[in-house]
Amino acid sequence: MVVISSNASHANRSGSFQPSNELMLKFYSYYKQATLGPCNTPRPGFWDPIGKYKWDAWNSLGDMTKEEAMIAYVEEMKKVG
Repeated sequence: MVVISSNASHANRSGSFQPSNELMLKFYSYYKQATLGPCNTPRPGFWDPIGKYKWDAWNSLGDMTKEEAMIAYVEEMKKVG
């Protein structure tokens, strides 16, 4: 029996998962928070737009604890898979 999840819209024709940029930023921010804690680095400059998006995502988590970030990462992964 094959079960098709509600995440089927994220699969391409080959059936592999293609996460959105927003979802990848969410995972990135949880990973950084879980491994390094709250963002304490300066925001990247004008010539690094990708770095700014990543910094903004991580910084948006504020004072979330490392443990909370680990749990949030796993919960998001459960939604994907």
